Amino acid sequence: LYAAAFCPAVTMSRAPKSIISAIALTSVVGTWLSQPAVAEVSEQQRSRWGAHVKEQVNLATQTLDKIPKVPANLPLLNWGELADGTGFSSRVDPPWDKLAPLWEEASMSSVLEAFRSVPLQPNFETSDYIIESRLVEGNDIIDYSVKMHPQDFKPYSSNPAVQEWAARSKQWHDCVSFMESFATTGYHNELWMEFDQRTGVSMPSVFVSPLHWMRTFLMASEWKKVLKGNATTDELFELLDPLISAVWSPFWSSMPWLNATQGEVRRQLVDVLQRANDRYTLYQVGFWLARDTGTIRLVLEDEGIYNTPEWWKNTTAWWVGLKEALDDMGWHWTDSDRPNLLDEYMPRLLVGISHTYPAINVMAGGVIAKIGFEMYFDKDVIQEALQEHGARRVDAESRPRPKPFLDALVDMGLCTSEKRDAAILGGIGGTIDQGFKVRNVKAHGLEFRARVLTNHIKVTFEPGKPVEAKLYTAARYKWTNLAKGGGRTAGRRKGSGAEL
Repeated sequence: LYAAAFCPAVTMSRAPKSIISAIALTSVVGTWLSQPAVAEVSEQQRSRWGAHVKEQVNLATQTLDKIPKVPANLPLLNWGELADGTGFSSRVDPPWDKLAPLWEEASMSSVLEAFRSVPLQPNFETSDYIIESRLVEGNDIIDYSVKMHPQDFKPYSSNPAVQEWAARSKQWHDCVSFMESFATTGYHNELWMEFDQRTGVSMPSVFVSPLHWMRTFLMASEWKKVLKGNATTDELFELLDPLISAVWSPFWSSMPWLNATQGEVRRQLVDVLQRANDRYTLYQVGFWLARDTGTIRLVLEDEGIYNTPEWWKNTTAWWVGLKEALDDMGWHWTDSDRPNLLDEYMPRLLVGISHTYPAINVMAGGVIAKIGFEMYFDKDVIQEALQEHGARRVDAESRPRPKPFLDALVDMGLCTSEKRDAAILGGIGGTIDQGFKVRNVKAHGLEFRARVLTNHIKVTFEPGKPVEAKLYTAARYKWTNLAKGGGRTAGRRKGSGAEL
């Protein structure tokens, strides 16, 4: 039944239908079929579930665009070559002169050196990297990440430089294994490889975003429609766990602690999604391959603001709504010395933003107290709300406005005034395609057009530790001299959302 449900051709996001392999899909389904049945799940429910999967997959194939295949014989590049070409190491060339206060020169040089060790796979779409910098004074640690589209998986995993890394590093080996497994299947939207400055290029962590159809598939409202009512956590876990296990494999087994508890961690994941009841939807799953914490990270889209635009006018009410939904999912703030910390900070941190993505950490024992909020400034969110709800309900004039938000960070001691000004000059509140143009790059016969933008800010709360604000500065490259490709947005489930 499930093989029949999954075997219709499935396209991955913006990829040609011809690359999809029904055989590869069937291997995932086979894992599902091999699981023992749970008495609570009837054959009729299983039948409806399989038919629902088939419907979702077919809908996905009708809405995904095509892009050209990337030639297999491209020259080997690294991210440092592109960064060098755009003047990244300079503190005087535009726009780096405006962004210079964000990074100490030594930290910038360290990142550039690391980028020279990270292989790059050019494609017809875009190549993106992000620099994560702390905004508080005195903390100059910079983390960085690079994005892979699914159409990159096959050529990237077979790249000799990547294979060399895979032979030396278990983390790279598992990334290559993931890309080889999902090079021809339509489950994933993107893979981010994130590197901490402390651990370096040899130990990437990963954040994986599922395609739109699978994000929808993991919503409680979809389960209720298919199962004709509510389901217990045991029922949902029995139906979902084989798929969740396979689709994010081999990362469940990458680290000893997580490997030992992975079944219970996935049960907690299902429980979180069930209790979220569509107030939050799953955007990304993160695996800490650089350090064994026994946890995964769930980056969630806050759906509540789209239906309650009045919260833009009352950030205290917005925070109350956010907090209640987080409590319902099992998250609780447990810092006895600062029990009201988020109640004091969050209403001020919701000023000026368009929407937020909470990021929670889940382990075998449940959801832990550490939490982050990715803050975005997306004009499209406000425009969509105006069209849906009207001007009377939507505070369009005050949002998005990055400066009041950044001013609040400065007032709370989470950001320096110099870094605030640099973030504003860096274009925060725009889109990457409106970002600063930097000089074109030529490398090994390929030409790239590049833009840079200060993209979004994340604020993290952890018991016993200072509150931290990080700025995510994005650089996007487009390969221009051989073909033209469309852009990509990988953000909100229902719209354009976060650009990167």
